[in-house]
Amino acid sequence: MHGPSLLLWGNVGTGKTHQAYSAIRALTAAGCGVSWHATTAADLYGDTRPQAGVDLEHQLRRIVRVPLLLLDDVGAAKTSAWNEEILFRLVNWRCQNQLPTIFTTNLAPVRELADSPRQPVLRDLVGDRVLSRLSGMCTPVRFTGPDRRFQR
Repeated sequence: MHGPSLLLWGNVGTGKTHQAYSAIRALTAAGCGVSWHATTAADLYGDTRPQAGVDLEHQLRRIVRVPLLLLDDVGAAKTSAWNEEILFRLVNWRCQNQLPTIFTTNLAPVRELADSPRQPVLRDLVGDRVLSRLSGMCTPVRFTGPDRRFQR
């Protein structure tokens, strides 16, 4: 399956993850029987850390090549060289192979003139190479509003 990808971004609690799962449910309901996988960026990094007796390359290839992937909370995990490499490899593979991916993040992709220089943006945490690929492969969708979890 080849297709477009989405970058859902906005404040915490605005419904990005809910809408990402809704999109997957809609595809399934429409008869698109594609295999899919959902994980958070932090769990992806944790699952691919070196462990005795585990073939991490096989594990990473399995996730990277799934026909439809939801990678939630990009930019929320503490940055490290390992995390940067894993994210680059995942995004690069999926971009080159036009595999549909839904990315969610609480961070604006880039800093706007009105933004505080202290406010982190996705570019700061994932770097220019990853952001460039995300920009090329994804339709960005901004979510606004208050945290829905506090409105219950």
